[in-house]
Amino acid sequence: MHVPWSFSIAVLATICSSTEERDNYVIRVRRTVARFAGIMAMLGLAVLSPGAPSRAAETTERVIVTLRMPIADRAFSLDATQASSRRVRIAQTQQQTLQRHPALAQHDVQPLTSMPVLITDATSEQIAALRADPAVASVHISRLFAPTLSESTTHIGARVTHAAGYAGAGTSIAILDTGVAKSHPFLAGSVVQEACFSTRSSRYNSIPLCPDATERSTAVDSGLPCPDGLNGCNHGTHVAGIAAGRVTTVDGVSMSGVAPAAKLIAVQVYSRFDYTNSERVCGVDATQDCVLAFESDVLAALDYLATNIGSPGWGTLA
Repeated sequence: MHVPWSFSIAVLATICSSTEERDNYVIRVRRTVARFAGIMAMLGLAVLSPGAPSRAAETTERVIVTLRMPIADRAFSLDATQASSRRVRIAQTQQQTLQRHPALAQHDVQPLTSMPVLITDATSEQIAALRADPAVASVHISRLFAPTLSESTTHIGARVTHAAGYAGAGTSIAILDTGVAKSHPFLAGSVVQEACFSTRSSRYNSIPLCPDATERSTAVDSGLPCPDGLNGCNHGTHVAGIAAGRVTTVDGVSMSGVAPAAKLIAVQVYSRFDYTNSERVCGVDATQDCVLAFESDVLAALDYLATNIGSPGWGTLA
């Protein structure tokens, strides 16, 4: 199991480092989409391919709309003034796109702050119109990812690193997963920030898992694990323990995570799916509801992290 903070930075840096030239930007966008699926696979997040929507009635899809916009600078290297200017340019580009596509106003459009991206539900006709827009680099359906964990980092030489004085002090690790049990003895006192990004979808009968059934939250406890009884809801706590579990002695044996002195940012990005839904995303033989993550919620979480870099208590976002 590869640690998740490398995933967060890799995806965010790829999206935010496009060149001035339009053609190169489009190429980078396409590479980002392909790389994103590969990184999710390395994380142990299985990619599910939704089936074609029923033609009996008009349906909507959750889509990720990437806009053509020359961005030569990296989000992590900007001072406050430069970052503010960059966000203004992104917002202007997003607003211009929405003005050209007024039909999207019927949906809950979510503009990302640090990326030239819009997340929205859209009909097949609206998707076609977006793809025909020369100012739109790409439109793709938000994929679904299932939590899986087949192996962990048990032989990477972490103890040697700790002995040399490198244990993650002054850094925070973002865990984008099914939530983190912050009161667990292995993680007590580690979580410094919580957030939740989840989706209500009529197509998949998905229910958001944020507090009060909202789709977005940064409230206290918003990063707690999804409900007991749903398969995979302990996945985020497991990953957090691998990343930054505190030094603990069990049966006389001392153990810890890779960076026991690091802090954690717990971000819950999964949604609950009705196993009886016609799309059968929980599996054709499923007998209970499941949790899956929309790609769009993962991107929204990364945007939240990029926008809030430097927040008090975070230290360096690793």
